[in-house]
Amino acid sequence: MQTVLPAGPSIALSVALQPDGKIVVAGEVGVAPGNGAFVVVRYLADGTIDTGFGASGNVVTDFAFDTDIANAVAIRPDGRIVAGGHHGGRFAAAQYLPTGSPDGAFGVGGKAVVDLVPGFDLGFDMVLQPDGKVVLAGYAQRGDFADNHDDMAVVRLDAAGQPDATFAPGGGVALQLGDDQTLAVGIARQADGKLVVAGWSVQSDEELKFFIARLGGTCGNGVIDAPEQCDDGNTGALDCCTPGCALVPSGGGCEFDGNVCTSDTCDGAGTCSLGGPRSVCRAPSAPRKAKLTIHDDADPTRDKLEFKWTKGVILDFTAFGLPSTFTSYRLCVFAGPGSAPPLVYQGAIPATSLWSLKGYKYLYKDKTGANDGFVLGQLQGYPGRPAKVVLKAKGANVAPPTPVLATPVTAQLVNTSGECFGATFATPSVNAAGKFRASGAVTTSRTLTLAPSRAARRASRVRGSLRSAAR
Repeated sequence: MQTVLPAGPSIALSVALQPDGKIVVAGEVGVAPGNGAFVVVRYLADGTIDTGFGASGNVVTDFAFDTDIANAVAIRPDGRIVAGGHHGGRFAAAQYLPTGSPDGAFGVGGKAVVDLVPGFDLGFDMVLQPDGKVVLAGYAQRGDFADNHDDMAVVRLDAAGQPDATFAPGGGVALQLGDDQTLAVGIARQADGKLVVAGWSVQSDEELKFFIARLGGTCGNGVIDAPEQCDDGNTGALDCCTPGCALVPSGGGCEFDGNVCTSDTCDGAGTCSLGGPRSVCRAPSAPRKAKLTIHDDADPTRDKLEFKWTKGVILDFTAFGLPSTFTSYRLCVFAGPGSAPPLVYQGAIPATSLWSLKGYKYLYKDKTGANDGFVLGQLQGYPGRPAKVVLKAKGANVAPPTPVLATPVTAQLVNTSGECFGATFATPSVNAAGKFRASGAVTTSRTLTLAPSRAARRASRVRGSLRSAAR
Protein backbone atom coordinates (compact mmCIF):
# COMPACT_ATOMS: atom_id res chain seq x y z
CA MET A 1 0.00 0.00 0.00
CA GLN A 2 1.04 3.64 -0.46
CA THR A 3 0.73 6.49 2.01
CA VAL A 4 0.53 10.10 0.79
CA LEU A 5 1.64 12.52 3.49
CA PRO A 6 0.12 16.03 3.60
CA ALA A 7 3.52 17.65 4.23
CA GLY A 8 5.01 16.70 0.86
CA PRO A 9 7.09 14.08 -1.02
CA SER A 10 8.32 11.35 1.31
CA ILE A 11 10.76 8.42 1.52
CA ALA A 12 10.48 5.46 3.93
CA LEU A 13 13.89 4.29 5.18
CA SER A 14 13.38 2.13 8.28
CA VAL A 15 10.71 0.03 10.04
CA ALA A 16 10.15 -1.34 13.55
CA LEU A 17 7.41 -3.52 15.04
CA GLN A 18 5.68 -2.86 18.35
CA PRO A 19 4.78 -5.79 20.67
CA ASP A 20 1.08 -5.12 19.94
CA GLY A 21 1.65 -5.67 16.21
CA LYS A 22 1.60 -2.04 15.18
CA ILE A 23 4.11 -1.03 12.48
CA VAL A 24 6.29 2.08 12.83
CA VAL A 25 7.99 3.49 9.72
CA ALA A 26 10.49 6.35 9.65
CA GLY A 27 12.09 8.34 6.84
CA GLU A 28 12.11 11.80 5.30
CA VAL A 29 9.43 14.17 4.05
CA GLY A 30 9.92 17.35 2.04
CA VAL A 31 8.41 20.33 3.84
CA ALA A 32 9.82 23.16 1.67
CA PRO A 33 12.23 23.56 -1.27
CA GLY A 34 15.62 22.37 -0.03
CA ASN A 35 14.20 21.44 3.37
CA GLY A 36 13.43 17.88 4.48
CA ALA A 37 12.30 16.65 7.89
CA PHE A 38 12.08 13.48 9.98
CA VAL A 39 8.78 11.71 9.50
CA VAL A 40 7.38 8.81 11.55
CA VAL A 41 4.21 6.98 10.46
CA ARG A 42 2.39 4.30 12.46
CA TYR A 43 0.13 1.62 11.03
CA LEU A 44 -2.22 -0.79 12.74
CA ALA A 45 -1.51 -4.51 12.50
CA ASP A 46 -3.85 -4.77 9.49
CA GLY A 47 -1.84 -2.11 7.57
CA THR A 48 -4.25 0.79 7.96
CA ILE A 49 -3.09 4.15 9.30
CA ASP A 50 -3.20 4.49 13.10
CA THR A 51 -5.08 7.78 13.27
CA GLY A 52 -4.49 7.97 17.03
CA PHE A 53 -0.78 8.54 16.44
CA GLY A 54 0.45 12.12 15.96
CA ALA A 55 -1.51 14.06 13.39
CA SER A 56 -3.74 11.53 11.63
CA GLY A 57 -1.14 8.78 11.86
CA ASN A 58 2.12 10.63 11.32
CA VAL A 59 4.44 13.07 13.04
CA VAL A 60 6.89 15.41 11.30
CA THR A 61 10.00 16.75 13.07
CA ASP A 62 11.79 19.66 11.40
CA PHE A 63 15.05 20.41 13.24
CA ALA A 64 15.68 23.65 11.30
CA PHE A 65 16.06 24.78 7.71
CA ASP A 66 18.01 21.93 6.13
CA THR A 67 17.60 18.32 5.09
CA ASP A 68 16.75 16.07 8.04
CA ILE A 69 16.70 12.31 7.34
CA ALA A 70 15.55 9.57 9.75
CA ASN A 71 17.49 6.51 8.60
CA ALA A 72 16.59 4.30 11.59
CA VAL A 73 13.76 3.76 14.07
CA ALA A 74 13.41 1.67 17.24
CA ILE A 75 10.84 1.03 19.97
CA ARG A 76 11.71 1.27 23.67
CA PRO A 77 10.23 -1.28 26.12
CA ASP A 78 7.88 1.41 27.48
CA GLY A 79 6.52 2.15 23.99
CA ARG A 80 8.43 5.36 23.31
CA ILE A 81 9.77 5.66 19.76
CA VAL A 82 13.29 6.79 18.81
CA ALA A 83 14.23 7.89 15.29
CA GLY A 84 17.87 8.45 14.34
CA GLY A 85 19.75 9.85 11.36
CA HIS A 86 21.11 13.27 10.59
CA HIS A 87 20.17 16.93 10.49
CA GLY A 88 22.06 18.54 7.64
CA GLY A 89 25.64 17.53 8.34
CA ARG A 90 25.17 16.44 11.97
CA PHE A 91 24.10 13.30 13.81
CA ALA A 92 20.53 13.64 15.05
CA ALA A 93 17.85 11.74 16.97
CA ALA A 94 14.27 12.41 18.03
CA GLN A 95 12.13 10.67 20.65
CA TYR A 96 8.35 10.45 20.78
CA LEU A 97 5.80 9.36 23.35
CA PRO A 98 3.60 6.39 22.38
CA THR A 99 0.99 8.92 21.26
CA GLY A 100 3.40 10.49 18.78
CA SER A 101 3.97 13.66 20.77
CA PRO A 102 7.60 14.82 21.12
CA ASP A 103 9.18 13.57 24.36
CA GLY A 104 10.25 16.74 26.17
CA ALA A 105 12.49 14.71 28.49
CA PHE A 106 14.78 13.83 25.57
CA GLY A 107 17.33 16.35 24.26
CA VAL A 108 15.74 19.76 23.68
CA GLY A 109 12.02 19.47 23.03
CA GLY A 110 12.42 15.84 21.98
CA LYS A 111 15.34 16.46 19.59
CA ALA A 112 19.09 15.86 19.97
CA VAL A 113 21.93 16.92 17.66
CA VAL A 114 25.65 16.07 17.85
CA ASP A 115 28.13 17.98 15.67
CA LEU A 116 31.13 15.64 15.67
CA VAL A 117 33.49 17.32 13.16
CA PRO A 118 33.68 20.70 11.36
CA GLY A 119 32.61 19.07 8.09
CA PHE A 120 29.75 16.67 7.43
CA ASP A 121 28.92 13.81 9.79
CA LEU A 122 25.92 11.66 8.95
CA GLY A 123 24.07 8.89 10.84
CA PHE A 124 22.85 5.84 8.94
CA ASP A 125 21.88 3.31 11.62
CA MET A 126 21.01 3.13 15.31
CA VAL A 127 20.78 0.69 18.20
CA LEU A 128 19.25 1.11 21.69
CA GLN A 129 21.11 -0.14 24.76
CA PRO A 130 19.29 -1.78 27.72
CA ASP A 131 20.24 1.22 29.89
CA GLY A 132 18.35 3.54 27.55
CA LYS A 133 21.34 4.99 25.74
CA VAL A 134 21.11 5.59 21.99
CA VAL A 135 24.02 4.66 19.69
CA LEU A 136 24.22 6.07 16.15
CA ALA A 137 26.66 4.90 13.47
CA GLY A 138 27.66 6.61 10.24
CA TYR A 139 30.62 8.61 9.01
CA ALA A 140 32.48 11.87 9.59
CA GLN A 141 34.60 13.85 7.18
CA ARG A 142 38.29 13.92 8.02
CA GLY A 143 39.47 17.50 8.46
CA ASP A 144 37.76 20.75 7.54
CA PHE A 145 38.16 20.32 3.79
CA ALA A 146 38.19 16.57 3.20
CA ASP A 147 39.19 15.16 -0.15
CA ASN A 148 36.98 12.08 -0.25
CA HIS A 149 38.43 11.14 3.14
CA ASP A 150 35.65 9.95 5.44
CA ASP A 151 35.91 7.89 8.61
CA MET A 152 33.59 5.53 10.40
CA ALA A 153 31.88 7.44 13.21
CA VAL A 154 29.88 6.35 16.25
CA VAL A 155 27.92 8.67 18.57
CA ARG A 156 26.22 7.77 21.85
CA LEU A 157 23.49 9.71 23.62
CA ASP A 158 22.42 9.03 27.19
CA ALA A 159 18.81 8.20 28.00
CA ALA A 160 18.05 11.91 28.28
CA GLY A 161 19.32 12.63 24.77
CA GLN A 162 22.56 14.31 25.84
CA PRO A 163 25.99 13.43 24.34
CA ASP A 164 27.50 10.68 26.49
CA ALA A 165 30.98 11.86 27.53
CA THR A 166 31.65 8.48 29.16
CA PHE A 167 31.67 6.96 25.67
CA ALA A 168 34.03 9.52 24.09
CA PRO A 169 34.78 13.25 24.43
CA GLY A 170 31.80 15.11 23.02
CA GLY A 171 29.79 11.90 22.91
CA GLY A 172 31.26 10.48 19.72
CA VAL A 173 34.36 9.34 17.91
CA ALA A 174 35.54 9.17 14.30
CA LEU A 175 37.76 6.17 13.66
CA GLN A 176 40.12 5.89 10.70
CA LEU A 177 40.16 2.35 9.34
CA GLY A 178 42.08 3.18 6.18
CA ASP A 179 43.59 5.94 4.10
CA ASP A 180 40.54 6.97 2.10
CA GLN A 181 36.85 6.36 2.92
CA THR A 182 35.13 4.16 5.50
CA LEU A 183 31.37 4.54 6.01
CA ALA A 184 29.35 2.67 8.64
CA VAL A 185 25.80 1.87 7.57
CA GLY A 186 24.85 -0.79 10.14
CA ILE A 187 25.34 -1.32 13.87
CA ALA A 188 24.42 -4.03 16.40
CA ARG A 189 25.11 -4.62 20.10
CA GLN A 190 26.48 -7.89 21.50
CA ALA A 191 25.24 -9.35 24.78
CA ASP A 192 28.54 -8.32 26.42
CA GLY A 193 27.98 -4.69 25.40
CA LYS A 194 30.47 -4.54 22.55
CA LEU A 195 29.32 -2.77 19.41
CA VAL A 196 29.67 -4.33 15.96
CA VAL A 197 29.71 -1.91 13.03
CA ALA A 198 29.61 -2.77 9.32
CA GLY A 199 29.67 -0.83 6.09
CA TRP A 200 31.84 -0.20 3.08
CA SER A 201 35.35 1.09 2.55
CA VAL A 202 37.39 2.57 -0.29
CA GLN A 203 41.17 2.39 -0.01
CA SER A 204 44.02 3.51 -2.27
CA ASP A 205 43.06 0.97 -4.96
CA GLU A 206 39.67 2.76 -5.23
CA GLU A 207 37.66 -0.48 -5.01
CA LEU A 208 34.56 -0.74 -2.83
CA LYS A 209 34.96 -3.35 -0.10
CA PHE A 210 33.04 -4.71 2.88
CA PHE A 211 34.27 -3.73 6.31
CA ILE A 212 33.33 -4.82 9.83
CA ALA A 213 34.67 -3.50 13.14
CA ARG A 214 34.02 -4.20 16.80
CA LEU A 215 34.38 -1.57 19.51
CA GLY A 216 35.58 -2.81 22.89
CA GLY A 217 38.56 -4.69 24.34
CA THR A 218 42.07 -3.56 25.23
CA CYS A 219 42.91 -1.80 21.98
CA GLY A 220 42.35 1.87 22.61
CA ASN A 221 43.49 1.98 26.24
CA GLY A 222 46.62 3.94 25.33
CA VAL A 223 48.97 1.03 26.12
CA ILE A 224 50.66 -0.99 23.38
CA ASP A 225 49.83 -4.59 24.21
CA ALA A 226 50.96 -7.49 22.02
CA PRO A 227 50.16 -7.92 19.18
CA GLU A 228 49.34 -4.19 18.79
CA GLN A 229 51.63 -2.07 16.61
CA CYS A 230 50.46 1.19 18.18
CA ASP A 231 47.83 2.47 20.62
CA ASP A 232 47.18 6.18 21.03
CA GLY A 233 43.79 5.86 22.68
CA ASN A 234 42.04 6.10 19.30
CA THR A 235 40.56 9.47 20.14
CA GLY A 236 41.35 10.93 16.71
CA ALA A 237 41.13 9.89 13.09
CA LEU A 238 43.96 11.92 11.60
CA ASP A 239 47.08 10.18 12.92
CA CYS A 240 48.91 7.11 11.60
CA CYS A 241 47.55 4.57 14.11
CA THR A 242 44.29 2.81 13.13
CA PRO A 243 41.46 2.12 15.61
CA GLY A 244 42.56 -1.52 15.37
CA CYS A 245 45.93 -0.48 16.86
CA ALA A 246 47.82 -1.14 13.63
CA LEU A 247 50.11 1.25 11.78
CA VAL A 248 48.62 2.88 8.70
CA PRO A 249 50.56 1.60 5.65
CA SER A 250 53.06 3.86 3.93
CA GLY A 251 51.22 6.33 1.73
CA GLY A 252 48.05 6.22 3.82
CA GLY A 253 46.28 9.48 4.54
CA CYS A 254 46.75 11.58 7.68
CA GLU A 255 46.71 15.23 8.80
CA PHE A 256 50.13 16.79 9.41
CA ASP A 257 49.40 20.41 10.23
CA GLY A 258 45.67 20.95 9.72
CA ASN A 259 46.23 22.58 6.33
CA VAL A 260 43.31 21.40 4.24
CA CYS A 261 45.05 22.02 0.91
CA THR A 262 47.74 19.39 1.36
CA SER A 263 47.35 15.63 1.06
CA ASP A 264 49.52 14.42 3.96
CA THR A 265 50.71 10.80 4.21
CA CYS A 266 51.95 8.24 6.74
CA ASP A 267 55.41 6.68 6.42
CA GLY A 268 54.33 3.24 7.62
CA ALA A 269 56.13 3.69 10.94
CA GLY A 270 53.61 5.95 12.66
CA THR A 271 54.83 9.32 11.39
CA CYS A 272 52.68 11.73 9.37
CA SER A 273 54.54 13.84 6.79
CA LEU A 274 53.54 17.01 4.94
CA GLY A 275 52.24 16.26 1.46
CA GLY A 276 51.43 18.15 -1.71
CA PRO A 277 48.37 18.43 -3.98
CA ARG A 278 45.62 15.85 -3.64
CA SER A 279 46.22 12.74 -5.70
CA VAL A 280 42.48 12.16 -6.22
CA CYS A 281 40.82 15.11 -7.94
CA ARG A 282 38.20 15.53 -10.64
CA ALA A 283 39.66 16.60 -13.99
CA PRO A 284 38.29 18.43 -17.03
CA SER A 285 37.08 15.96 -19.62
CA ALA A 286 38.63 17.81 -22.56
CA PRO A 287 41.91 19.70 -23.22
CA ARG A 288 42.12 23.49 -22.99
CA LYS A 289 39.17 23.60 -20.61
CA ALA A 290 41.02 24.62 -17.45
CA LYS A 291 42.46 28.11 -16.98
CA LEU A 292 44.38 29.91 -14.25
CA THR A 293 45.10 33.65 -14.36
CA ILE A 294 47.07 35.56 -11.70
CA HIS A 295 47.91 39.28 -11.58
CA ASP A 296 49.99 40.55 -8.65
CA ASP A 297 50.07 44.32 -9.06
CA ALA A 298 52.18 46.87 -7.21
CA ASP A 299 48.83 48.36 -6.21
CA PRO A 300 47.06 45.60 -4.15
CA THR A 301 43.65 46.97 -5.10
CA ARG A 302 44.38 45.82 -8.66
CA ASP A 303 45.31 42.24 -7.77
CA LYS A 304 43.38 39.52 -9.61
CA LEU A 305 43.06 35.75 -9.59
CA GLU A 306 40.74 33.61 -11.72
CA PHE A 307 40.28 29.83 -11.93
CA LYS A 308 38.08 28.22 -14.58
CA TRP A 309 37.34 24.50 -14.77
CA THR A 310 34.93 23.88 -17.65
CA LYS A 311 33.91 20.82 -19.65
CA GLY A 312 34.33 18.85 -16.45
CA VAL A 313 33.24 15.32 -15.80
CA ILE A 314 29.52 14.58 -15.51
CA LEU A 315 28.74 14.41 -11.80
CA ASP A 316 25.86 14.28 -9.34
CA PHE A 317 24.86 17.86 -8.48
CA THR A 318 25.02 16.97 -4.79
CA ALA A 319 28.84 16.82 -5.17
CA PHE A 320 28.76 20.60 -4.71
CA GLY A 321 27.20 20.16 -1.27
CA LEU A 322 25.25 23.01 0.33
CA PRO A 323 27.51 26.08 -0.02
CA SER A 324 24.86 28.46 1.30
CA THR A 325 24.65 26.68 4.67
CA PHE A 326 27.31 24.01 5.32
CA THR A 327 29.80 23.46 2.49
CA SER A 328 32.96 25.59 2.47
CA TYR A 329 35.39 25.91 -0.45
CA ARG A 330 39.13 26.56 -0.68
CA LEU A 331 41.25 27.24 -3.76
CA CYS A 332 44.80 25.91 -3.42
CA VAL A 333 47.73 26.66 -5.77
CA PHE A 334 51.01 24.71 -5.75
CA ALA A 335 54.12 25.67 -7.77
CA GLY A 336 57.03 23.41 -8.62
CA PRO A 337 57.93 19.84 -9.61
CA GLY A 338 57.63 16.68 -7.55
CA SER A 339 54.86 15.11 -5.50
CA ALA A 340 54.97 17.74 -2.73
CA PRO A 341 55.59 21.16 -4.32
CA PRO A 342 55.22 24.28 -2.15
CA LEU A 343 51.75 25.65 -1.48
CA VAL A 344 51.98 29.24 -2.75
CA TYR A 345 48.35 30.35 -2.38
CA GLN A 346 45.12 29.42 -0.64
CA GLY A 347 41.87 31.38 -0.59
CA ALA A 348 38.67 30.35 1.16
CA ILE A 349 34.94 30.91 0.77
CA PRO A 350 33.10 29.77 3.91
CA ALA A 351 29.55 28.48 3.78
CA THR A 352 27.55 31.65 3.28
CA SER A 353 24.19 32.96 2.08
CA LEU A 354 26.09 34.81 -0.65
CA TRP A 355 25.64 31.59 -2.64
CA SER A 356 22.25 31.30 -4.39
CA LEU A 357 20.72 28.27 -6.09
CA LYS A 358 19.50 28.68 -9.68
CA GLY A 359 18.30 25.33 -11.04
CA TYR A 360 21.37 23.11 -11.12
CA LYS A 361 23.74 26.02 -10.58
CA TYR A 362 25.10 27.77 -7.48
CA LEU A 363 26.07 31.42 -8.00
CA TYR A 364 28.28 33.47 -5.65
CA LYS A 365 28.31 37.26 -5.75
CA ASP A 366 30.08 39.62 -3.36
CA LYS A 367 31.14 43.04 -4.64
CA THR A 368 33.10 43.69 -1.43
CA GLY A 369 35.41 40.72 -1.92
CA ALA A 370 35.41 40.20 1.85
CA ASN A 371 36.23 36.47 1.58
CA ASP A 372 39.84 36.52 0.32
CA GLY A 373 38.82 38.80 -2.54
CA PHE A 374 36.33 36.42 -4.16
CA VAL A 375 33.66 38.41 -6.00
CA LEU A 376 32.13 35.82 -8.36
CA GLY A 377 31.68 32.07 -8.27
CA GLN A 378 29.79 29.44 -10.25
CA LEU A 379 29.23 25.74 -9.53
CA GLN A 380 27.23 24.10 -12.30
CA GLY A 381 26.19 20.47 -12.73
CA TYR A 382 23.21 19.92 -15.03
CA PRO A 383 22.15 16.24 -15.36
CA GLY A 384 23.98 14.52 -18.22
CA ARG A 385 26.11 17.57 -19.02
CA PRO A 386 29.74 18.40 -18.19
CA ALA A 387 30.21 20.24 -14.92
CA LYS A 388 31.59 23.76 -14.66
CA VAL A 389 33.44 25.63 -11.90
CA VAL A 390 34.46 29.31 -12.02
CA LEU A 391 35.99 31.51 -9.30
CA LYS A 392 37.07 35.12 -9.64
CA ALA A 393 38.84 37.22 -7.02
CA LYS A 394 40.11 40.79 -7.14
CA GLY A 395 41.22 43.60 -4.90
CA ALA A 396 43.37 44.03 -1.80
CA ASN A 397 42.01 40.90 -0.08
CA VAL A 398 43.32 38.49 -2.73
CA ALA A 399 46.99 38.22 -1.64
CA PRO A 400 47.92 36.25 -4.79
CA PRO A 401 51.21 34.44 -5.29
CA THR A 402 53.88 36.51 -7.01
CA PRO A 403 54.91 35.28 -10.47
CA VAL A 404 57.36 34.17 -11.85
CA LEU A 405 56.10 30.79 -10.55
CA ALA A 406 58.00 27.52 -10.64
CA THR A 407 56.34 24.99 -12.95
CA PRO A 408 54.29 22.96 -13.19
CA VAL A 409 51.55 24.88 -11.38
CA THR A 410 48.64 22.92 -9.89
CA ALA A 411 45.32 24.53 -8.91
CA GLN A 412 42.75 22.57 -6.89
CA LEU A 413 39.39 23.64 -5.51
CA VAL A 414 38.36 21.48 -2.54
CA ASN A 415 35.16 21.48 -0.48
CA THR A 416 33.78 20.02 2.72
CA SER A 417 31.58 17.62 0.75
CA GLY A 418 34.77 15.70 -0.03
CA GLU A 419 35.17 16.90 -3.61
CA CYS A 420 38.18 18.26 -5.50
CA PHE A 421 38.27 20.00 -8.90
CA GLY A 422 41.73 20.59 -10.30
CA ALA A 423 44.22 20.92 -13.12
CA THR A 424 47.99 21.08 -13.59
CA PHE A 425 49.58 23.61 -15.94
CA ALA A 426 53.03 22.65 -17.22
CA THR A 427 53.53 25.28 -19.97
CA PRO A 428 51.92 28.65 -19.09
CA SER A 429 51.47 31.13 -21.91
CA VAL A 430 52.55 33.97 -19.58
CA ASN A 431 54.83 33.56 -16.55
CA ALA A 432 56.52 36.91 -16.03
CA ALA A 433 57.01 39.35 -13.18
CA GLY A 434 53.60 39.79 -11.54
CA LYS A 435 51.66 37.94 -14.26
CA PHE A 436 50.72 34.31 -14.85
CA ARG A 437 48.31 32.86 -17.38
CA ALA A 438 47.85 29.24 -18.40
CA SER A 439 45.25 27.06 -20.05
CA GLY A 440 44.82 23.75 -21.76
CA ALA A 441 46.37 21.31 -19.30
CA VAL A 442 44.34 18.43 -17.97
CA THR A 443 45.14 17.52 -14.37
CA THR A 444 47.66 14.75 -13.87
CA SER A 445 45.78 13.63 -10.76
CA ARG A 446 43.47 10.66 -10.87
CA THR A 447 39.74 11.24 -11.03
CA LEU A 448 37.81 9.39 -8.35
CA THR A 449 34.62 7.84 -9.68
CA LEU A 450 32.28 6.35 -7.10
CA ALA A 451 28.62 5.54 -6.91
CA PRO A 452 26.89 8.41 -5.07
CA SER A 453 26.59 7.87 -1.33
CA ARG A 454 23.23 7.03 0.20
CA ALA A 455 22.99 10.56 1.49
CA ALA A 456 23.80 11.97 -1.95
CA ARG A 457 21.27 9.74 -3.71
CA ARG A 458 18.56 10.63 -1.23
CA ALA A 459 19.37 14.32 -1.36
CA SER A 460 19.16 14.18 -5.15
CA ARG A 461 15.80 12.39 -5.08
CA VAL A 462 14.35 14.74 -2.50
CA ARG A 463 15.67 17.81 -4.33
CA GLY A 464 13.95 16.58 -7.50
CA SER A 465 10.73 15.81 -5.63
CA LEU A 466 10.72 19.21 -3.99
CA ARG A 467 11.26 20.94 -7.34
CA SER A 468 8.31 19.02 -8.79
CA ALA A 469 6.18 19.86 -5.77
CA ALA A 470 7.16 23.53 -6.00
CA ARG A 471 5.93 23.64 -9.57
